[in-house]
Amino acid sequence: MENENYNLDIDTIKIDKDDIVKNLIKKRPVFTNNEAFPWLMIGSIIFYVLFYVLLVYGKNNFVDVDLSSLNLFSVYTGYDIINGNYFGVITNIFIHRSLWDLVNTIFVLLFCGFFMERYIKRNVIVFIYVLSIISFNLISIFVYPDQYYLGSFTIVSSLIGMCIYFCYRFRRFIFKIDRYIYISLMFIGFFISYMVDFYSILQFLVSYLIGIFVMFVLDTKCLRNNKY
Repeated sequence: MENENYNLDIDTIKIDKDDIVKNLIKKRPVFTNNEAFPWLMIGSIIFYVLFYVLLVYGKNNFVDVDLSSLNLFSVYTGYDIINGNYFGVITNIFIHRSLWDLVNTIFVLLFCGFFMERYIKRNVIVFIYVLSIISFNLISIFVYPDQYYLGSFTIVSSLIGMCIYFCYRFRRFIFKIDRYIYISLMFIGFFISYMVDFYSILQFLVSYLIGIFVMFVLDTKCLRNNKY
């Protein structure tokens, strides 16, 4: 039996990792490759800025919000909401404690939100927002009922969790940097804010973990359905 020699020219084999990743993303119903204008994040930034302007309108101090003297909106504690001031469940999640907190929120929306809106369908982002809002309010009402609670920054921290999962899963990064540096940058926005205490960190971490967990569940379900 004669030996047959097969010459394989490996240089002719070309694998495009970007095409593979794009195909993987495209086949998952909750993911997308959206090149459109990120109107959801742009709208969120405009809304937060306008809300902050309303909070400090007519005040001498534009940097720190005086929560006890708000004219248009009231800030409630968990006790207040349990006793009938249910509107606080909505208004509290849009109020920033200071200009620095607003900057941190915008930082996350720009650095994570624009990135995620390109790859994750908007209804998924809204769904994760709603879960974060519900969890935030439950923690605030029943764990810290005697404190004023504000949730704008801690709720958008779910975008950080989504980014961390997505970048790890698909090796897609906002910048071409090491993922550990990337993770560190994500947390700088939180730890330089005025909200660094256990009360805020707990809610920040819950929202952050919700972003990771929901993305993991949806991705795992897509993997099973598509048999990858």
